[in-house]
Amino acid sequence: MVGVGITLAYNASGLTVPAGGIKLSRASYCGILNGSITNWNNASISADNGRQIALNLPIKVVRRSDSSGSTFVVTSHLNTACKPAATPGIPAANVWNRGVGTTVSWPSTFIGATGGGGVASAIATTPGAIGYVDSATRLANNLPAALLRNKAGNYTAPSTDAITDALLGGTVVKYGTNPTNRLIRIDNLNDPTRPNAYPISTATYFLFYDIYSDATIINGIKTLNTLALGSAADTFLTSLGYAPLPAPIKTVSTGVVNTCVNTVLGPSPCN
Repeated sequence: MVGVGITLAYNASGLTVPAGGIKLSRASYCGILNGSITNWNNASISADNGRQIALNLPIKVVRRSDSSGSTFVVTSHLNTACKPAATPGIPAANVWNRGVGTTVSWPSTFIGATGGGGVASAIATTPGAIGYVDSATRLANNLPAALLRNKAGNYTAPSTDAITDALLGGTVVKYGTNPTNRLIRIDNLNDPTRPNAYPISTATYFLFYDIYSDATIINGIKTLNTLALGSAADTFLTSLGYAPLPAPIKTVSTGVVNTCVNTVLGPSPCN
């Protein structure tokens, strides 16, 4: 239904932030989230930022303490990008080895917080803090976010265009082989390859039952889908920190719902 980026938001208190914001290479943010880079004066971070940020300030990583889809997206990316195959020359200490999940075993020094709002609040009140929150939560809390180096080698901010670009490089597939199957997903987002793609991007999904028989409910689903994926919603979504789906994915999503709805209203059930 919509795109979203998982940002690395930070507290700028006590930091010398370069114009345009702090840049983090793959080795740098892999090391920060793996617990091997613990100070903002680390050589890797300094090199990323033209040595403008070399301050002796401990890094306080804030992470989700509850089960979270954001944690799943972040760890899926780290499990792909923070490996020698994806990032040649990455220091061994920065290689991700904590697995993938809605919860993982983070370093004991990290600060746990419940919910995206809790993480954002902890970042905002902790000098030297950095943590992962979705792009909408980051914008709502007015937190700066690091520019992350993507697979193509470019530093990208979690902008609407960069998130949409990442989704554009994804692969839309259907679960199963049944041609009438209406369950779809976007694959190949763990480490987007497009030049301007924000590296930690994902999509949200609209899930609904396929057994409704009431035409009012079914047409309501169709109307909601049309509004959410229509051009009028794009500006609204962008203002909240989300990203509209690329046009090709919008077409697939709209077609899936409309075909399913028309089928339900007809003589056959929607699979």
